[in-house]
Amino acid sequence: MTLGERGYRLLLRLYPARFRDRFEDELLRLYRDDERHHDLRWHRIIADVASTTLLEHVAEWRRGLSTRRLTAAAQPTSRTRGDGMLTTLAQDLRYAVRGMFRQPAFTAVVVTTLALGIGVNTAIFSVVNGILLRPLPYPEPERIVHFTHEQPYQSVSEGEFLDYQRDLRTFEKLAAFNSGDVSLTSGDEPSRVLTSRVSSEFFPILGAQPLRGRLFTPAEYTTAGPRALIMSHALWQSRFGGDPTLVGRDIMVNGRPLTVVGIMPESFGYPSTTTGLWAPMRLNPDSLWGRNNHYMRMIGRLSGGTSLAAARAEANALAASWQTQFPDIYGDATMTTNIVTLTDSITGPTRPFLIALLGAVGFVLLIACVNIANLFLARGETRRKEVAIRSALGASHRRLSAQLLSESILFAIIGGVLGVALAWAAQRALVASAPASIPRLADVRLDGTVLLFGALLVLVTGMLFGLYPSLRVARSRPAMSLREGGRTGASGSSRLRRMLVVSEVALAVMILGGAGIMLRSLWKVEATDIGFEPAGVMTAQVSLPVASYDSERLVAFFEAVTTRLAATRGVTSAAAVRSLPIVEGGDRWSIMVDGVVLQTIGESPSMAPQQVTPDFFRTLGIPLVAGRAFTAEDRLGAPFVAIVNEEMARQLWKGADPIGRTIKMFNDEAPWATVVGVARDTRADGLLQDVPPTMYFPHAQASRSNYSSAATMSIVVKTQGPPAAIVPQLRAIVRELDPNVPITRVQELQEIVDVSIADRRFSTTLLMLFAALAAVLAGIGIYGVIAYGVSQRTHEIGLRVALGARRLSVARLVLQQSLVTSGIGVVLGLGGAVALARLARSMLVGVDAFDPLTLIAATLLIGLVSLMAGAVPVRRALRVDPITTLR
Repeated sequence: MTLGERGYRLLLRLYPARFRDRFEDELLRLYRDDERHHDLRWHRIIADVASTTLLEHVAEWRRGLSTRRLTAAAQPTSRTRGDGMLTTLAQDLRYAVRGMFRQPAFTAVVVTTLALGIGVNTAIFSVVNGILLRPLPYPEPERIVHFTHEQPYQSVSEGEFLDYQRDLRTFEKLAAFNSGDVSLTSGDEPSRVLTSRVSSEFFPILGAQPLRGRLFTPAEYTTAGPRALIMSHALWQSRFGGDPTLVGRDIMVNGRPLTVVGIMPESFGYPSTTTGLWAPMRLNPDSLWGRNNHYMRMIGRLSGGTSLAAARAEANALAASWQTQFPDIYGDATMTTNIVTLTDSITGPTRPFLIALLGAVGFVLLIACVNIANLFLARGETRRKEVAIRSALGASHRRLSAQLLSESILFAIIGGVLGVALAWAAQRALVASAPASIPRLADVRLDGTVLLFGALLVLVTGMLFGLYPSLRVARSRPAMSLREGGRTGASGSSRLRRMLVVSEVALAVMILGGAGIMLRSLWKVEATDIGFEPAGVMTAQVSLPVASYDSERLVAFFEAVTTRLAATRGVTSAAAVRSLPIVEGGDRWSIMVDGVVLQTIGESPSMAPQQVTPDFFRTLGIPLVAGRAFTAEDRLGAPFVAIVNEEMARQLWKGADPIGRTIKMFNDEAPWATVVGVARDTRADGLLQDVPPTMYFPHAQASRSNYSSAATMSIVVKTQGPPAAIVPQLRAIVRELDPNVPITRVQELQEIVDVSIADRRFSTTLLMLFAALAAVLAGIGIYGVIAYGVSQRTHEIGLRVALGARRLSVARLVLQQSLVTSGIGVVLGLGGAVALARLARSMLVGVDAFDPLTLIAATLLIGLVSLMAGAVPVRRALRVDPITTLR
């Protein structure tokens, strides 16, 4: 028998005889188990137990059933190690469940807070996983790259592609492609279908195989080969009802019969998920377009072990050599390649916003954990006496910590289950409300990876909010707790809770500050001067088959459509334009200026050409800052004219008057056109892109002044009433002129402008929602600390009032704690908000990372939340009755 056991037997003599008769053997056995597994100090046990009064032990003994339950819950009773652990865990869980039912309000608050935090984090992670983390559905997607140029030649010409394909050794395969709309007239209704022309290595690079039929043969890539198409699964289903006999049949595309040789699987959608058809790109090395005709993009598969840096270096060296080989083409222009992984090319613009959202919801979860830790600390103070009794009965610190920690993990599991259900609903709502411009939305789902993430969240959150409170309560000195009687306050615990509130206020300020800066940036984007008036304008794309319409018929058709629309009731004006602003900026073409004949194309400036009908500027509300607009007289046979925008005038004539100057396309057959007007700058490539230098040609003259008259034009109609009301008349007019002409992309111009920033608006809205949630959680945390502090200081407040303290001084005493705590958190949070904004600087437009107005607003909001959180405890403190308190 050890010295410690002799001391323990002696201490047991302090208990009543009936108590010893029932429990002495069991307590001795439990002590020996603890002595074997833990370093028990018998002198500490003597001090603890001896300091507990005999009457308190007798009172506990009289609660015989409760004592038995406490003893059973404090120690395992099984004989084997594995069974003992399971039995102990079962006991802990049963005890935790009983505790939940005894405190339903506490349970509801904890579970709801956890479900909210885990749910929103899991939902946002499902989006991040589907868009950014899930590999593309291609073999070895990390080796597939997207290949273009930087400005001034973003695209690739045919000659450049063949040089890259022949000379680059860092690429296993290289393919070119370009996309455009075609008219599909097979079926009930003519329509426009996005079609990609692809070179022979396109499908092998992506490892794609058709669901039905076959891929293109080598013969179909030759200029004299058979005309073939491959169709997307979506178009096959929507247009042809999934007809299994479609493969091998002809369909009418742009007025010509083409054979469908294959149907791609549903998962394949490159270069766009809306691509409906793929056609072979027919390149003849003996009759290539000029090297300056940049219209293609490329994809490639890197050779094994090749890095992106090595591929870029080799491609840049080859591109730089062309300046020496073809000085008449490139002149002084520096060719720089832009090679990124295919994943980055698809998700690049979306990545910063998704990471910001994931960080924001992570902060929300941290705030939720801090709140729950505060609740557990407060509850732990009320359980100090219970834990002291367990410790006095022989429970070790480790055993008590494990039991209390199991309670927190059980809370986390229940909150996690509810959180996953909330995540499922939130994920569906996010996908349904997300703009179509966000890529890979079809890959967003709650799969095994997301559920594993949710399970890890449950485990981590349970440990975060439960570990320290359980250790603190379990390691409290039982003698001190029992001597305190009914008082459960602890200055150390109060300080810790205030520190936790400081941290959640800081986190809330960081989210509020970051979200506020993003909101200010969104307002700046929405306030951007786009140069035209989209309100009240209806648009629709009309495409004529080139095989059936020559230049003269093209001009006559669009003139007839716009003239009839302009005469329709409720229409102010109507026009047609080749490329809509905001979304269809178009490529740039080399030109000559002011009668100066250049020797090389590399010396020529490049501008974006537009083709419009006479009333275009009036319909879109684009003012002319000089000169005149086009008229019906500006047609073939009349002098060739052009209108330039302000940016083009600045670049070419450096502030001089451009009216009367001449320009022409870099082509021997193109005529010189006289500049007759200067139009206001308009955003052509999106709200965030620079205004391109643009030249406008009359559609009636474009067959010569701009190479050819456009067969696909967007009809723009300015209406007096709702724009959608004019759509039936538009369809009727076009069908009357030609029933086989498709009308597509029917929408209001204001919608087009809104869609251009929809993803930014969507992510900013979510950030603001998460910031509001963080502010509410921070307010709850502040309220909890102040309310608990008031309950602990009720006796002190009563004494102050009894001694003559004024109500105002009592209120100041209570609110001081709230404001000091919030103030420290605000100072820390402001620094964090500025640091986060600097990291997200690439997403900001017109706003600096240090935006005083936003940070002041965040500070005032948290201050208001702190005052509101302290209002109820202050009221409670003012209603303290000193007589009742003293009694």
